[in-house]
Amino acid sequence: MLCCQCVKPRYKRLVDNIYPKDPSEGLVHSNMSKLQYYALQSSPNKLDKIGQYLLGKVERDLHRRDREMYIFISMDALDQLLNACHSRALNLFVTSFLSIIEILLEKGSVPLKSRATKSVSSNPTLKCFPVSASRA
Repeated sequence: MLCCQCVKPRYKRLVDNIYPKDPSEGLVHSNMSKLQYYALQSSPNKLDKIGQYLLGKVERDLHRRDREMYIFISMDALDQLLNACHSRALNLFVTSFLSIIEILLEKGSVPLKSRATKSVSSNPTLKCFPVSASRA
């Protein structure tokens, strides 16, 4: 009999593996390297799927107060992916990234809002993307 882990798509397994059992340990860097390699070598739509999956994880973790540290790990992973990936599909990934930032600024605690602001201001990749003043 196959377990659920075996039938889960590879990008989801790679994302899940960056989270340690104890969130105080921070990002699992060896697994983050594997995720970055996969995102750089795979087809462009995988980067978008990774971003959407991280968005879902952040939304779920935000509703569980005891999982706030996992959101910090997600933000570290997003920052590293943004800095490492220079593909044409990055605009799809940035959409997920900015959605996560928006959610954290609207619903997050003060430390999460501070982390979201730091992530946007310290990321040179985002300067290439124009931000419109009004939303459609």
